[in-house]
Amino acid sequence: MRRIDWWNLRGAVAVLALALTSFAAGPGGPGQGGGRPVVEVANNLSYPALFFGAPGQTGVIGSHRLDATFPNGMSYGCLKPETIGTTTYPNTSCVDPNASTVTPISAAACVAAGGACEGFEYVTDPALDDPATPNLERIYWQKTALNQWQAGYLGSGVLSLPVDYVDWGDNLESRSWPAQIIRVETNTFTTLVTPLVRFEVWHVFGQGTNELWGVHATEAAAPVPYGFPLWPYAVNNSAAARLNISKLLNGPASCPTAPGQATPIVRTWDPVAHLWDGAWLLSDAVYTAELNIKGSYVYGYNWNLRSATVPPAVNKAGWWRLTFYTPNQSVDFSTWRTPTEAGANTLAPPEAALAAAPLAAALPAAEEEESGALYVPVVDQTNNLTYLDICITATRGGGGKK
Repeated sequence: MRRIDWWNLRGAVAVLALALTSFAAGPGGPGQGGGRPVVEVANNLSYPALFFGAPGQTGVIGSHRLDATFPNGMSYGCLKPETIGTTTYPNTSCVDPNASTVTPISAAACVAAGGACEGFEYVTDPALDDPATPNLERIYWQKTALNQWQAGYLGSGVLSLPVDYVDWGDNLESRSWPAQIIRVETNTFTTLVTPLVRFEVWHVFGQGTNELWGVHATEAAAPVPYGFPLWPYAVNNSAAARLNISKLLNGPASCPTAPGQATPIVRTWDPVAHLWDGAWLLSDAVYTAELNIKGSYVYGYNWNLRSATVPPAVNKAGWWRLTFYTPNQSVDFSTWRTPTEAGANTLAPPEAALAAAPLAAALPAAEEEESGALYVPVVDQTNNLTYLDICITATRGGGGKK
């Protein structure tokens, strides 16, 4: 990849981002000092969202305000995958990896010999850019009032949200857990008739409780849109979503250690009582959609199996079924095509194929498809739901891919 190609693309998306900006700025423009922009409240939404009922998001679609300066709310990074632990991020961040809190590193230090982005260059004037050398990029952090951006969103009115793609949390699909507090996450997506703006986010620092991301931006402090030029998918958000957690078989079980080892467990869903026949119901709770660290809505639930009370015959170890459904049918799986049908949906929406070419090259395979999972989600069109069967181990050691 020649740097000049990415620079030209970046310039094009900067124009698009500025055109989508729906607020009036004083002298100097957004992010350049001068008067304060007039803007509605924004929540750092990066991924387009489709809401059942009234639009549940505030802010002007496509708007942004990036007022942070280095090192207060803004840092640098480069388009080079970075692996921390077992997670590969699409970019390398110019921060001190040994610090307990986010500590930005200057642009000069980051591109210097031995720096995280050695081999990249930092230029503020495109006329001085070496087309053969990749550039350092800006990252404006979320979780600060100085930075705001707003991806596209729509309300569906009285119509349901048709599901084209489903994505359960990688932590559930990839390994077996012991009886502890387990994070459960689910997303469903709709293919949009009219695509919406999506903003590209980069990893800044940390993992888990101290994790920080930010919007990738140009030198003109304009967020870089993700897609050509808009994004054709939206994550669904329904206040009626529920998570049903049921034990499928009494007693413990031998958990699989490799993909393809699990034998499907057949149960019949009662659409009125919302129960799986022959299973023991632990809970059926509201499944709230939250705006996550990457600026996308995700249904999230902290399943405290460690403290749960279960009958001795049921046992916490063994096979459980996690079921996502909406009793008012606001999330609709009826248009889903099973994988055996021509042109069928894959589980998760594609990423790399529709991203800007340089970013697509940097995305790890795990971001593109659901291949080699220990536990594979199921879409049940007849009952209008999706579920994931997982095995809980009898020991703290866990099992499967980690």
